[in-house]
Amino acid sequence: MFAQIQSRSGLPDEEMEWMRANVSRRRLGRNELLYGVGQNYHETAFVESGILQVSSVTYEGDDVVLDYAFPGEIVVALDSAIRNLPSKVDIRAVRPATLVTWPYDMLRVAYTRHPLWMMFEVRYLQYAFLSKNRRYTALRTQSARQRYLQLDSELPPDWRRIPLGSLASFLGISQQYLSKLRGQLE
Repeated sequence: MFAQIQSRSGLPDEEMEWMRANVSRRRLGRNELLYGVGQNYHETAFVESGILQVSSVTYEGDDVVLDYAFPGEIVVALDSAIRNLPSKVDIRAVRPATLVTWPYDMLRVAYTRHPLWMMFEVRYLQYAFLSKNRRYTALRTQSARQRYLQLDSELPPDWRRIPLGSLASFLGISQQYLSKLRGQLE
């Protein structure tokens, strides 16, 4: 994980040592929360193994899956963390997960230590924006079949281990339709 962050950021070894001293390793069992709706303490997590799901609840009380995080990715309730507001999402393990976590506020300290920390965050924000924009555009312009095929081409093979109901919510279709679609495509 540290090697990936260092290669993405160009941070010197002493900054990576500082980071190592300030992170925690955490394991989540299936369906265990990293943090939930209403929680005001924000953690950033680097996914080493497993799959995390980001979800929320509609005004009608239905669960809706917003995103997934796979090994090698970073996950945080970004809009709440940036504005220091209670989380509007649950982040939980769909598959048992191993994470490296740090308080979101640690970045503010990091900025004072080395300018490349800010560049690292800018790159993450760009990645997050492009990912969210791609998803939003797909939901508005592609058929369910196209969205499913796009997932298949973009995500690691583990995505097929996501429970069907959760995946259907993410794709914006019914579980029955997803089952039928999988049958047609496989």
